[in-house]
Amino acid sequence: MGTGPYWEVVSTGRHFRGSGWAETPPSESMHLTSDRDVPYMFFGCRNSRTQRCCDGGIFTLRSRGVWDMFLFPNDPDRPGHGWLEKPIARPWGSTVYLIFDVVPNGVRLTAIDARTWRPLGTLQQSFGADWGFHPGDPDLRIYRCVTIGQQVEDLASGSWIRDAHWHNVYLYRSSGYGPWTARWTSSVARHPAVEIRIPAGRRYFEDYVDIHLEG
Repeated sequence: MGTGPYWEVVSTGRHFRGSGWAETPPSESMHLTSDRDVPYMFFGCRNSRTQRCCDGGIFTLRSRGVWDMFLFPNDPDRPGHGWLEKPIARPWGSTVYLIFDVVPNGVRLTAIDARTWRPLGTLQQSFGADWGFHPGDPDLRIYRCVTIGQQVEDLASGSWIRDAHWHNVYLYRSSGYGPWTARWTSSVARHPAVEIRIPAGRRYFEDYVDIHLEG
């Protein structure tokens, strides 16, 4: 993925699933100067004991002009460091319902069309037991992120995205599920050049993220 400005919200432990509506910015809210600046909206999991993690969600490129699915565990033992992608060709400005699951020794990502409620695709990856990816692991946390990943971090590239919108985001654990609220949040992180707007009473259930790389 590279590095770049991002907004990340991390859950408390024992969560194994995140779901929510990823409302992507419309064309007028997307300005990408090159394919080096890659917007993502994704969930992921991290085991705080093993320090292993995996991202899964949607990404776009200026040259593609649509959002497609991906999984990325950054696994040095796999070609491409484990990157998987699946074309779903959702246009800029569309909404995708994402479900990210930790399954025994693996992860699974499902994307659903918000308008028709039809599945768009699924990606799944397996890992060794040493990764600590198991729904019952107490050190497992779910995160979600909006970012512009860059091969070379250039905050003066001129790229920007506005109004990347996460809403109705839920977390799941063996004892139940519910809206992602402050009581289930362990940390947040915001890279410079990121602005956050949160509707009243919706933290961390909903947010709007703007990223400006205008120097």
